[in-house]
Amino acid sequence: MKCAPTLALAKQGISTLRFDFAGIGTSDGRFADTSFAADVRDLVAAGGAMAQADMPPTLLVGHSLGGAAALAAAGDMATVRAVATIGAPADVAHVLHQFGSQCLLDIEETGAAEVMLANRPFTVGRTFVEDARSHDLSAKIAGLRRPLLVLHARNAGTLYLSPRFWGQAGSLRGRRTSTIYSGGAGGMQEHSGGAGGMQEQQIARLDRLTVGGAQFRGVPVELENANAVHGDLSQALDGNLGIGVLSRFHLIVDFPHARVLFAPPVDQARPFPVDHVGLTVRPDKAGLTVVHVARGSPAALIGLSVGDVITTVDGTPKNALTNSSWRYGIIGNTVRFRMLDSRQVNLKYGEYF
Repeated sequence: MKCAPTLALAKQGISTLRFDFAGIGTSDGRFADTSFAADVRDLVAAGGAMAQADMPPTLLVGHSLGGAAALAAAGDMATVRAVATIGAPADVAHVLHQFGSQCLLDIEETGAAEVMLANRPFTVGRTFVEDARSHDLSAKIAGLRRPLLVLHARNAGTLYLSPRFWGQAGSLRGRRTSTIYSGGAGGMQEHSGGAGGMQEQQIARLDRLTVGGAQFRGVPVELENANAVHGDLSQALDGNLGIGVLSRFHLIVDFPHARVLFAPPVDQARPFPVDHVGLTVRPDKAGLTVVHVARGSPAALIGLSVGDVITTVDGTPKNALTNSSWRYGIIGNTVRFRMLDSRQVNLKYGEYF
């Protein structure tokens, strides 16, 4: 599978193999027939294939449940010298939380059921559930004896507030809010999910935010759903600063004293990117499939709905779109969507939260 990171590494003489597990993405197989143990075996087999091609793997990098698989497989791959995970769960069974109790009961009683993972339907069998509950990932990590880099950007957005903060009386009074379909804290971006799943959250903007002596204005903020399954932020913290804010500083990580120092220079003047469309989309073979339409957004006002498929944006085919910059157009300007049903839809950019 070709992608920008692997091509860039190849230019530096570094061989890579990137793949989806069975039944995911463009990989063959049925997800219903898979298990976490099977994913681990596939990863070990992929490493063996690289070794046979005189490219023995020395680094494993895994995202979400793939990160957990990398941790579980590394001990059986002698040439692997280090492991890096991105947004990986600490417990394999964590993925079961997004199935729902009734769905889990259906799986146990009938042997299989359809579940929604990252807003996509998958048939999950009893074997997958039982296998997920049987793994002790902490023991694998304890016996890893290799360098391990854990990347867990809980908030890839700007600011995430828990219900214990934004739920205080009057905190939202007079403030314009809308909704977003988010894959966890700070999900105000392209559709993503992983082991944490996707769910609807409220969004708003703060007039002013002061951090480390620097003041920022017009800050987009995501308001955690009180029923969120993404962890215990609502119980432990008032909120969470995201990369969108932290990247404005020169950060110094002081490991001996367990602290982070906010140092100049500080980028205060640059406006925060704010979505002016109101769509969450999922890239599919047919185009960009709409999975959520924000309440009161320009997309909602012109009648776009969940299930609509966008094939071109301002004449650019879906496959040629390199990012989601089309979301952040200038207020008052127009973006043109060509739909799969041959409609052409003109959307005028506007503020909706």
